[in-house]
Amino acid sequence: MRMPLSGALEVAMTRNSAVAAVYREASRRLLSRSISTLARSMEDQRRESGKELEALRSVFGSLIELDLDLADPDALRSPIVAPAIEDAAALLAAMERWESEDFELLAAIAGAAIAGTAIAEAALPASTEVAERVAALAEQARKRASWAQDHLDLLGISG
Repeated sequence: MRMPLSGALEVAMTRNSAVAAVYREASRRLLSRSISTLARSMEDQRRESGKELEALRSVFGSLIELDLDLADPDALRSPIVAPAIEDAAALLAAMERWESEDFELLAAIAGAAIAGTAIAEAALPASTEVAERVAALAEQARKRASWAQDHLDLLGISG
């Protein structure tokens, strides 16, 4: 899938905002203190990730053309549908899935930025910077997926 860096970052930003909104709502409505704390922490991290994605898009978005290698590109554009927030297991499973999907998307953007086509000469050194910064965001998503899975595992043990 070929697209400008700005388009790929826009997809990531849209998903990021939608997932952060679900996390915000979950942190307010869940009765489980540990899961609501997790959701609040993940929402805070998503807010910071959104700022970083916006900064990358505004500075580098029009400089690089990407060829993204995604398993299912359409799945990443589909709307975020939250399970019933009262169902902690379903919410944690969705959190793990969303974070894993975002890891895949961000890792693909980082990899494609290195191999990307420079639209402007200034993009050559920028490709490396974009790749490093997006790879850091991908690693954060991977960690959040792991946290959600750990909470889901603990919920299964206690239930």
